[in-house]
Amino acid sequence: MDLCVACGTRAKLPRIIGGVEATLGRWPWQVSLYYSNRHTCGGSIITSQWVVTAAHCVHNYRLPQVSSWVVYAGIVTRNSAKMAQHIGYPVEKIIYNKNYNHRSHDSDIALMKLRTPLNFSGQYVAHYKLCTQKRESGSLKT
Repeated sequence: MDLCVACGTRAKLPRIIGGVEATLGRWPWQVSLYYSNRHTCGGSIITSQWVVTAAHCVHNYRLPQVSSWVVYAGIVTRNSAKMAQHIGYPVEKIIYNKNYNHRSHDSDIALMKLRTPLNFSGQYVAHYKLCTQKRESGSLKT
């Protein structure tokens, strides 16, 4: 594949290489973040009302546009017909790390508080189980 389209530019490549479609329920903490009815980013459920995402996803979308954000959970497709069957959870508040640097993407983390709690009663939506054990200094963390 020729990666050079014009001097100084690269051809747009697909973002996922060799991937396979996820099965429903395999990643129950994964959510799709929509801004003005368009998928913008992904996030992870950490409690029934809080989602963690990257600050670069929300940094340019401050108040009063918070009302334009909706979180979808328990889905594996962004097909319009299938999306219509799911309930979107409106976002109440967005908090991003005040040390976030939009040039270097240092401290690239943000939280979204949902207006209403997610429903954890089924098998397709759950929070990510955060590690609570103390780790040795210098050990790997992600």
